[in-house]
Amino acid sequence: MHPVVIRSLETNDIPRIRTVIRGIWDWAHMTDNDKVISARIGLYVNELLHNSSFGKIALIGKKTAGAIFGRVRGEEPALRMMQQDMTEDILALLKATDDERMAVCEYISSIQTAYAGMMGGNENDYDGEIVFLGIAEEARGRGIGRRLWESAREHFISRNVRKIYTYTDTESDFGFYEHLGFKKIGEWRSTFVLGKERFEMDSFLYAYRFEGQ
Repeated sequence: MHPVVIRSLETNDIPRIRTVIRGIWDWAHMTDNDKVISARIGLYVNELLHNSSFGKIALIGKKTAGAIFGRVRGEEPALRMMQQDMTEDILALLKATDDERMAVCEYISSIQTAYAGMMGGNENDYDGEIVFLGIAEEARGRGIGRRLWESAREHFISRNVRKIYTYTDTESDFGFYEHLGFKKIGEWRSTFVLGKERFEMDSFLYAYRFEGQ
């Protein structure tokens, strides 16, 4: 069995990150259009790269097992040079049906509303953020999430970060953050309609304080 390797993100890792996220997100209830799903993931990954000041990836052999992205307030967003050309993804969304575009817009809008409602404009009360933490389904149960967190934690501590937050929802293993010592400080239920179906999603805001900082 190959050992787990944690290292800093590199540009050639981006397609792997997209694959991990695709395995985590359940979009089957929104659309079966593969190009629309891929486009949404591509836009999300570019957003991660734009907003994060560091990223770590977990590898088992040549396979990507997971990744973590984080941001330290005031630190240079060092991953922006890794952003990808979005022309193909944007064209895919433009060619999508009205219902498919509406599904993407409704989903993004519900996330933005939940985030704004829980955070209340208090981002500056925190020194940093876990922007994304995800583990490939086949790699779960090996302690990879905790190892990625420990790698990010070291980064935060080296920057004298005192308190961070993270936003997550029921599409993720949100309970994992509580095992790491995060405290739930906000909860929000979103309701949106896709086609003729009604969906609900719970979102959560967690905070973590570094001892001795």
